[in-house]
Amino acid sequence: MNFSGLRRFARPVSVDVSRRRAPDSRLAHRRQLEAEWLERRLAMAAIPLATVNGPAIAGLIGQDIPLTVTFDNAATNPADIGYSPFVDIVMPATGDAPPAPNDGISFKPGSATYNSLPLSTTVLTFSAQGTATHPFAKNPDGTSLIVAGKPGDQLVVVQLPFGSYGPDQPAAVIDFTGSVSPLAQPNHTYDVTATGGFQFQTDTAGNPTVNVATIGATTTDPVEPQLFRIKKTSSAPEAETATGPNFQHTYTVSMAVAPGQTVTNLQLADVLPGNVQFVSLVTATGNGATTVTPVATPSTTVPGGTLTRQFNQVLGTGSDSDVVITFSYFVPQDDAAGLDVIPLGTGGTAIATNVANATGTWTSPNPNYPGPQTIASDPDDVNAQHTL
Repeated sequence: MNFSGLRRFARPVSVDVSRRRAPDSRLAHRRQLEAEWLERRLAMAAIPLATVNGPAIAGLIGQDIPLTVTFDNAATNPADIGYSPFVDIVMPATGDAPPAPNDGISFKPGSATYNSLPLSTTVLTFSAQGTATHPFAKNPDGTSLIVAGKPGDQLVVVQLPFGSYGPDQPAAVIDFTGSVSPLAQPNHTYDVTATGGFQFQTDTAGNPTVNVATIGATTTDPVEPQLFRIKKTSSAPEAETATGPNFQHTYTVSMAVAPGQTVTNLQLADVLPGNVQFVSLVTATGNGATTVTPVATPSTTVPGGTLTRQFNQVLGTGSDSDVVITFSYFVPQDDAAGLDVIPLGTGGTAIATNVANATGTWTSPNPNYPGPQTIASDPDDVNAQHTL
């Protein structure tokens, strides 16, 4: 190692023949300076972290869905700065293929934004060997980084609008859009992944000029497109009401069916809790339905019960008005067990949770899935529930 650059740190030493150990002490001092210099100039330990999240409302097959990636520098030392951050997003464009056709989720070109500002993106397709050459990230030997993936899927490289990114900076949210194939299978999982990175490392001289990429951990969001989704609302202001028949409100259970899809024998059911009294059906409509059949109707004198209507067919448009059931209700003084909903002596509050569900028959246009399928709504969809 050349220590010429360190001579300015050396202390003046006068020549004294009585100090026989001076050369050794000078050498020790120089080694100490060398250690301090190396300690100050170690490469930074920036940690790129990208977390992908799917839509808050279930996406429908054949529709665009909003997706986000949150980028951060997860290092704890404020000095651990990363340079030229980017995110690698892998889109499952092939879906369930092979065999063809592709039926997954692809990246909508030009959809990546940060604070509504467009971001520079490069979209690559994994080769038949399952590889894609990164547009700018390098290995230590100077070769381009090779990213592995499923043949036919997409590698979307998004460059963030920052020269550097420190741990003390707030996380950056990248918005982008995924296009769900109309041939996708409802309730199947299609994994979207994200991996953060910094294009430049920090070399031992403290300069972020060495083009060796730092790559973070990969996160995954399993997106499950739906054939239809349910939305449950109430006319009660702020989802609150007093007890008694003088305080009547309405529940509306609506459904959006994937655009261009036809569901037959669609049954939409609303399960009333034991502290809600059904009054009457207001409306039951389905887009393209010619027959609406009563399957179950709750009692008008006993709280609780299930309201179910069957529609011979529903033609999907993707709108929440594809199917609509509205009925009136109130919260009675006594529940189905004959107990006070609200204690008359002390007053208080109570909770009424109402849940809706649906099933129907559907034939996919995907040739790999011939024949009719029975499809059910997502039982974990919070939008199909209402808390009063």
